[in-house]
Amino acid sequence: MNRISLSHQLKLILILLLLFVLIIFAMVVPVIGKSIEANNPEYAFAFIPCLIWSWCFAVPIILAFVPAWQIFSSVGSEEGCFIKENVKRLKSIALLAYLDALIFPLGMIIVGFLGAGQPGLTVIITPAVIIAAVCVARVFQILAKITEEASDLKEEHDLTV
Repeated sequence: MNRISLSHQLKLILILLLLFVLIIFAMVVPVIGKSIEANNPEYAFAFIPCLIWSWCFAVPIILAFVPAWQIFSSVGSEEGCFIKENVKRLKSIALLAYLDALIFPLGMIIVGFLGAGQPGLTVIITPAVIIAAVCVARVFQILAKITEEASDLKEEHDLTV
């Protein structure tokens, strides 16, 4: 399989993931929120703040698709994917994941102050989201380091040839 084909496949996967994320945050989350609101009218006041919180959480995820697309494009390019620009792109994805590790608990604190916090969300889901986001961030930092080392080796090789 050639690099251009790999690049196209990666981009297709990225498009499908973006559609999935958009469906979750634009359609599923509001429907679940409305269902909670209908079944628990005492929480109706929290629908809009929680929806805004979920959308704030979605923004870094959606923004990460831009550098990912650029990385996947480089896979099919002449210079390849082991380039300094991809190091920056991988680091930016890591930063966005760290941002989500902050956004989720901040939103949980606000929801708690509003009086709409739930023990399951606070005790189980919040730490799980933080751990997952930090792990994703760390993976992308490691990939950035590996890509940087490969880029340095590639530059050395290009100079000697």
